Parts: sequence; structure tokens; C-alpha cells
Amino acid sequence: MSVQMKKVFVSLVFNLVLVFAIVTGAHAYSGIIAFGDSLSDNGVADGVGFVRMSDGPVWVDYLAQDYGLTESYINFAFSGATSYYNNPVGGAYNPALANTGLLSQVQMIGAIDGNALVSVWAGGNDMLNYASNPELYNPVLAAGRVGQAIEVLVEKGARNFIVPNLSYNYIDDPATAYWMQVFNLSLSQVLLGLDEIDGLNIYGIDLTNLWYTDLDLTDTITGAGSIIGPDGLPYANYDSVHPSSAAHRQIANYVKAQVPEPASIILLLIGFAGLAGVGRRIK
Repeated sequence: MSVQMKKVFVSLVFNLVLVFAIVTGAHAYSGIIAFGDSLSDNGVADGVGFVRMSDGPVWVDYLAQDYGLTESYINFAFSGATSYYNNPVGGAYNPALANTGLLSQVQMIGAIDGNALVSVWAGGNDMLNYASNPELYNPVLAAGRVGQAIEVLVEKGARNFIVPNLSYNYIDDPATAYWMQVFNLSLSQVLLGLDEIDGLNIYGIDLTNLWYTDLDLTDTITGAGSIIGPDGLPYANYDSVHPSSAAHRQIANYVKAQVPEPASIILLLIGFAGLAGVGRRIK
């Protein structure tokens, strides 16, 4: 082996050792914090929330498990919450829950570690309540309020965001489907604007492909508690508007595949640097 090739070999080994040290020593995200409605609410087990509308863990529960962050995971989501300050469903059940909408939730937390992963998923209850107050629950305004909530969290220190849109393959009402389309388009524009802020990592999750084509479950609406379809697969739906826990598991998988961990980003950068260095040596 020539002296030049030996140097190349040593350089490759060094880069591999460095990468291994980073991957094994780095702790990706410092925690997971969730805000939103019943699509994220895991009940009152952590002292915050209303009720879990599924037959098991919700997607953000699974995500915390996958990242090994169950001890640094808190869920501020409230079932029934709108993107505004209010929660019509929660308020009807308990007046103390009347003001647990998204914009209220983001005021419940103090400073946020910049290494935390923050999920913001809201808009579904604005869609369902639209007929009762079209002005308040306008889809463009709802998307803007999601952006407003993110801005509040940025001021508190948050830097890494997961922001799913809305997608339900069992909505057959044209007006509701149109509301959802306008909301999703508006949300994507809001996130593009926020992405201009230096230092932010915003992962907008388009659930359309998952919910319409890739969900590996029985695609049938079912009543709460009846979770196995005639083909032996779990139902995708817990009830007429909420995913089953099996669907939440697949949502978590889908999200995780699109949200790189900080160690992965560092690994990629080091890999490029190492390859560039090797390339210079070979020349």
C-alpha cells in the first residue's frame, strides 16, 4: 500500500470513529412537547389534558417512546380544542376546560429548551365547528392561528417543530372537504413564511399519502372499542373522527421518517466533510 493510500485509509478510519462517537454519545432531542386537540391528547395521566380519544396510545406517545423520551415528554393537547383560545367540547363538559384552545395552551408553558421537539397539530375542531361560526372558524384564520402559536413558542425558545396537516379519507361532505383543502393550503403557506426565521427547523407533515394510500389497516369507520376489521386487521378509525391507536402507530412511523434527529444531521455533515477530505487526498 502506498503512503498516499495509507493516509486515505487512516482518514476514513478516523471519520468512522468520530461518527461512531457522535452517534453513540449524542442524545438527539432533549424532550417532546405536544400541543393541539384530540388527535394528540393523551388524557390526564401527565396532569394536563382532557381525554384520550383512541383505544390506546396516540401518535405523539409512540414518538416519545421511539425517541426514548418518555421521561421528558409532556402533552398540553386538549380534546375539543380549536386553533383559537376556546374549547367548545371541553367547556360543555367542564367549564374549567372552556379556554383550553391552542392559543391558550401555548401560554401554559414557560421557557422551552431549544433542543426539544415540539408538535403543533390543530384545526380539526375549527373544521367541525365551522357551521356554528363561519367567521371565527374560517380555515385561513385557523391556519394563521397555528402559525401564531408557533411564533409564541419560538419566543419561549422552541426551535424544532412538527406540524401535521389535516387528512381524513372518510369525509364525504363536500363543504367539509373544501374547508380542509383550504386550511391545508393556507397552513403550508404559513409554514413557508415561518421557515424564513433563522435557526428554526419546521417539519410540515402532509398526511395525505399516508391516510389515503399507505395506511396498512382496515379502512372502515367503526364504533369506539371495536378495533378489529373483518379481515383481521385493526381498523384505521376509533370512531367517526379519530384514528385508532393502530393508526396512531403508523402516523408516528410516518412522522419519524420525515423528522431527522440532530445526530443524523451531524452525521450527514461529517460524512460530506470526510468524503471531501478523502477526495482531496486522492487527487
